[in-house]
Amino acid sequence: MAVLALAYGSSMEELTFVGMVGLLDPPRDGIQDAVLTLLSTGAHLKMVTGDAEETAIAIGNASAAPLGF
Repeated sequence: MAVLALAYGSSMEELTFVGMVGLLDPPRDGIQDAVLTLLSTGAHLKMVTGDAEETAIAIGNASAAPLGF
């Protein structure tokens, strides 16, 4: 989940905090089948991300739950 802080004001020094918004970007439909098809060909799956390890594991679990990431 991405979290954005929202504020308004005429300059960075005069910002007024108005709230936070959480954005969830779930895996696309069919991703689990696509991953399983890829793996059935003998390919090796690697994840490259700039996210924290915990976030990467959560994405792996949501994207390919049958694999037990």
